[in-house]
Amino acid sequence: MGSSSETDPVHAIIEPACARDDLDLDAHEVDRQIASIELRETNGVLLGRDEDLGPAFLAAIDGIQQLLLGEAVMIAKLLTFVLEMAEPKEHTVNSFANAAFDIPVIMQKHQDGLSENIPPFPLWFDGLLHQVAGNEDLLRAPAQVVGKLLYTQLLRDTVPYAFELIKRATGEDLGTPAEVDQYSSQLVQRLEHKSGMDFAHTYMPLVLAGLIVYEQVPLKDEELLQTLRDVTEALMERDGDLTDEDEPIYEITKQIINRSAKQFGFEI
Repeated sequence: MGSSSETDPVHAIIEPACARDDLDLDAHEVDRQIASIELRETNGVLLGRDEDLGPAFLAAIDGIQQLLLGEAVMIAKLLTFVLEMAEPKEHTVNSFANAAFDIPVIMQKHQDGLSENIPPFPLWFDGLLHQVAGNEDLLRAPAQVVGKLLYTQLLRDTVPYAFELIKRATGEDLGTPAEVDQYSSQLVQRLEHKSGMDFAHTYMPLVLAGLIVYEQVPLKDEELLQTLRDVTEALMERDGDLTDEDEPIYEITKQIINRSAKQFGFEI
């Protein structure tokens, strides 16, 4: 990969990426009857860890042009993690958690109606409420519903959170809110339409954020070392096609991989 003597800030990548390249959910359109949805009776299937979540998201991602295996796994892990935050495990503290995804807390505030600034539900949950309003049987297979019917909504929830994770982990300036929002919208459109993913859109922010949280979301029969090697191989495979504009993202990816790789005794 070519190198430059002066590395540009990451937001210098986001802006040209936006230059290269709706969901309309009315929160008051449906009578949600929130109290009728008993989250705690789902035994963690609706909003907690479910071994079918990872495969469901991998199936949704499958077919995106130029997306390699290690990259797809990291994106699926990130999407799974965002969904799991909807029902945090009791008596646990996760430094990656975001209260904007905590459904029981948000639901309680909606039921109490005591706050003038009641937080909105995540888009994927709002979509689920719309779907369930017409067919409660969908709750029997929530992973499939989210993976097949609410994939775009979940992506729209996930991308801004992914940027937050990266900024917190690296301290990098990722651009203005307007730049990040424009970039996020274009990224979601690429993923939704499976129109092909270049390096910048693949790694910033989904794969990078997936690398940050990947240990939080162990998949069934997964070996974490092999997962890390898969994404490392994917990064190396892309090396020859990278431009100087891609270099800041490439270096951040190596940095994050090496943080995790130390426990396994290797680095790139």
